[in-house]
Amino acid sequence: MKKILIMLMLGIGIVSFSVSAQNDKKSKIDKTVNESVAQNLSFNTITLKLVGTRVSKTDKNKIELEYENFKATGNNKKVYTEKDFQVNGKNPKIIVSKVIFKKMLENFVYSDQEIFVIGFYENDEGIKYKPFDFSLSVNKDEVKKISFKDGAISILDADTNSTMPIEESLKNLEKNLYH
Repeated sequence: MKKILIMLMLGIGIVSFSVSAQNDKKSKIDKTVNESVAQNLSFNTITLKLVGTRVSKTDKNKIELEYENFKATGNNKKVYTEKDFQVNGKNPKIIVSKVIFKKMLENFVYSDQEIFVIGFYENDEGIKYKPFDFSLSVNKDEVKKISFKDGAISILDADTNSTMPIEESLKNLEKNLYH
């Protein structure tokens, strides 16, 4: 009887371990699938509380948006927040092309919304704002694509390979405003 009881207990232990191991393997597979799906997500609209804009440290022709939070509506109509894209507890970067940045500046100038500059980042790499709500949509405001890839949300125009320096874009904007 003792042998049967011991065999039964061993059998239950093996089955329990096997089910637990399979569940761990399944959750790892699900996580990989979710990360893979997230890498290919595109959005129709992104709305954020903008607190600053600064030149990207990796590509001087792109601007990184500093934000408090964001909400993005996917092509699948699902709403996402920065928590959906955190990597190692860090919120994703939001990068815009210089063409989009120029359009953002134009929108700031012509907006009825009060926008307050409260300072500058070190080395004049960007501007800090009193937080305000800001939104960009695909096929509006020059935006052709909003997507998540490699831990960053990119907001790009049709010609992301443009070589016009940001300073030149700002001068063109200034010239258009005063002439």
